[in-house]
Amino acid sequence: MKYKHIYLIALVFMFFTGCSTSQKLKDFSGNKIIFGSYGGFTGVSDEYVLHYNGRIEKINGLTRESDYALKIADQKAKKIFLQFLSNGLDTLEYSSPGNISYFVGYKNDSITKKIVWGGEGSAPEKARQTYTNLVQLIKNK
Repeated sequence: MKYKHIYLIALVFMFFTGCSTSQKLKDFSGNKIIFGSYGGFTGVSDEYVLHYNGRIEKINGLTRESDYALKIADQKAKKIFLQFLSNGLDTLEYSSPGNISYFVGYKNDSITKKIVWGGEGSAPEKARQTYTNLVQLIKNK
């Protein structure tokens, strides 16, 4: 009998928690996660844009036009956005560029925010891990 109460409480908790998470993701759906690198001898950038619907664009570093697009599953994209928010990367401020720099951030109509670090420099672990995971998406497609 005790387990039924625990199960019921857990079910109610998951219902309310799920609703608040969905609202956060809904509010974030107009934004894009941006990531890439720049610098080195040529100074050209490799920038990728992950849209909430799972579309990934590569932005040409010279022309600033979209070269191609990949598509990941909608649920996978939503999970990435949820992790991005829960890691606080939408509010984290960090800029320590180097000769070759890496970045992850977000973009919408009115603001672009990047977390930037140099190749061997220290970077917030959550930003570095998010960058690594996003680059893996590109390499696996």
